[in-house]
Amino acid sequence: MFALVAALAGCGSPEAADSAQPPAGSTTTKAAPTTVPAVLPGAEIVGDPLRTKWCAMISTEPVGKYGSENYARRDFDACGLFVLSEDYENSFEVRVGAGQKPGSATSGDRDAGHGLTVATVKSTKTECVQHVVFDDGVRIAVEAEVMIGSFAVSMCEPMKAMTEHVVDYLLAGKRPGTVDAGAGTLRDADACELGAAAVEKSARFQSARHVPEADDPCRWALPRTGETLYVEFGVEQDFGQDGGVATVAGRDTVTDTSVEPSQCHLYGKHREESPGVHEVVRITVVNDAEEPYTLCAEAKEFAAVLFPMLPPAA
Repeated sequence: MFALVAALAGCGSPEAADSAQPPAGSTTTKAAPTTVPAVLPGAEIVGDPLRTKWCAMISTEPVGKYGSENYARRDFDACGLFVLSEDYENSFEVRVGAGQKPGSATSGDRDAGHGLTVATVKSTKTECVQHVVFDDGVRIAVEAEVMIGSFAVSMCEPMKAMTEHVVDYLLAGKRPGTVDAGAGTLRDADACELGAAAVEKSARFQSARHVPEADDPCRWALPRTGETLYVEFGVEQDFGQDGGVATVAGRDTVTDTSVEPSQCHLYGKHREESPGVHEVVRITVVNDAEEPYTLCAEAKEFAAVLFPMLPPAA
């Protein structure tokens, strides 16, 4: 639902992306930086430096025969490539990014070797999704979807071509990508687990129901008040540079009500990832019937329960 207000982290090359460090407690071993041919000439990625590997995994090679690259979109947890037909009438997007566990059974799973499985999650003429699944359950999603017009081929064709590229990338010894993919996916899961534990202990949100959405897995609803609660992990650049820093449960926090009048975003500092860039926990409370200052008070109350549950900062 919300795109995290995040840092601009360099993604100009696979080497730049390899500079990201795994999160505290990660046991994944990083391989030496490698060069990948035909990688998009990325400029910046918006979001967590641990997720910048997505741009190194995507390539123009597998989809070049369908048209020309129009432009790339770099989201918080994915990197997308728009492909425009030669007559400029049709376009589709192919994306590589963090894959949540599918809500339904997959089909056509195949063993790609070395602990990798390719699972088909969705297959239609206009939209296809596959997951590259690691033996520890981490998923990389490869998706293709028609954006404008139509194509003579099913979107499963360019998607499968990109999936093969991602698998080749991973099996060619470029496994540092698994650090970033694993961090992006597992940290989302950690946010849900910690959020659920805090909901159980929260006086206000104890009766909230977990109502995940595709883009917001860590989401709870409180029907009696009409409130919705979100918990996310990410990064912020220049945390608190505009002032307004307060302490909640021993952590520096800032609140932001500028996005929507019915929302309050509370950011709690966890650790510094690089100079001026901090890993944060974001708690969002939404209620159309409440004033922002009331929502921020509720966010701070929930943060006081959640923050002590977080792992120690590195």
